[in-house]
Amino acid sequence: MVCGVYRLKRVDAQVFPFSVYKWSPEKNAYRYLTPDDIPKGWRLIPIDGGGLGLCLIDMHVFDLLDEPYFKWELYPWNPPPGGLSEDLYFFKKLIDKGIQPYADLQVTASHYLAPPVALKFDGTLYNTP
Repeated sequence: MVCGVYRLKRVDAQVFPFSVYKWSPEKNAYRYLTPDDIPKGWRLIPIDGGGLGLCLIDMHVFDLLDEPYFKWELYPWNPPPGGLSEDLYFFKKLIDKGIQPYADLQVTASHYLAPPVALKFDGTLYNTP
């Protein structure tokens, strides 16, 4: 499974505001990737989560997973609308089955609620005008 990246709807200025995530065991939560997480010049990177708004999934993957494939899970320490989104729920199921998801940083899209994003040749992401 490979996903592209798009700008998040809500942006915290302290984080890399794009739809790719890593699991943080220390916090028991997903965190946004930072520019330091992305090796310079890399296009395809392993991720622990991402947005499903732009992805390519081999249909065989669904044969390996139990239903439901997509579900919003709430956690007591993270009140609504917090918890595990249907996107991250799906990614967690992949990883639990030993399937490593990737993000292709040169495949980008716009979110209708956020500005577009693109990738520079040096491997850094930026917002397009």
